[in-house]
Amino acid sequence: MKFAISVPDKLFQQADSLAHQRKLSRSALYAAAMEKYVSESEDEQITEALTNHMITQTPNWSHKSLRFRHPPCAYMMNGNPTW
Repeated sequence: MKFAISVPDKLFQQADSLAHQRKLSRSALYAAAMEKYVSESEDEQITEALTNHMITQTPNWSHKSLRFRHPPCAYMMNGNPTW
């Protein structure tokens, strides 16, 4: 798909130079950059969803310190210590 974007001159020059160094077309470089950005955004969404789940579903989860107040191995999915 073709589309037009506007970027700052400095960024364009940096991207153009990088594409040349890596022997890529600008289109290939921009496509790779967008693919990486989208993938990282999806990873962030998964991390956020897991964190939200931990905050709402796991006993003694401290989202402020981002660590368990009790060892995680002490709780199974249902919250009963079985180890």
